[in-house]
Amino acid sequence: MWRDRFSLTASQWRYAAIISGPCESVGALTGMLYWYSYSVTHWAKTAIYSANSGEGIPPGTEGFAALSLMFIHPLTWLLCFCVIEGTVRFLGAAFACEVLGIFPLFIANKFWNRYVFRTVIIIDELNYSADSAGEVLEIKSSRPKDGWEPPRIIRCGELYYRLENISRLSGSRPIRYFLRRLSAGVPGFTVITYSPPEQRANENLTVQKSG
Repeated sequence: MWRDRFSLTASQWRYAAIISGPCESVGALTGMLYWYSYSVTHWAKTAIYSANSGEGIPPGTEGFAALSLMFIHPLTWLLCFCVIEGTVRFLGAAFACEVLGIFPLFIANKFWNRYVFRTVIIIDELNYSADSAGEVLEIKSSRPKDGWEPPRIIRCGELYYRLENISRLSGSRPIRYFLRRLSAGVPGFTVITYSPPEQRANENLTVQKSG
């Protein structure tokens, strides 16, 4: 994920979304007002007159007809989408702690990871340790993991962790995930289940024996 290239914490990404979301919406609204003013007084109104030669349109409704024509223009839909997207990104970051990316960048990231970003898949490296705040788990991966964004909850075996930070290193496992163990956890749709490499190996061995 392209966010891994930046040394920002989860809270910093959240604040960035809280700021950029309204900026996107306000900017799109401003563009909508300008686009409305330009369209109704220029090309849309001219198109209405050209199509009807100034006949068949009741007096005083030219502006409404031009406005209707403006709303079928692709640029109008794009601006409306930006208004809605900016609002959703702001609400997600402010109230749900979900840092949603800009949709075109999200699609580009998915395309890059699936069709362009081809690296040799190497088994993750797990390092367990502890600090003054409790137990931590460091996972080094060869490629980004879909949906792993702070502060998501990760279930590793029977233990629950909170993903606190993602950083980028060098070497064959350049993606570093830093997780802190939780005292308890509750399974749910938003919890990501992660199978450690040794557990996956045991599962494969069991399947081979049963087959």
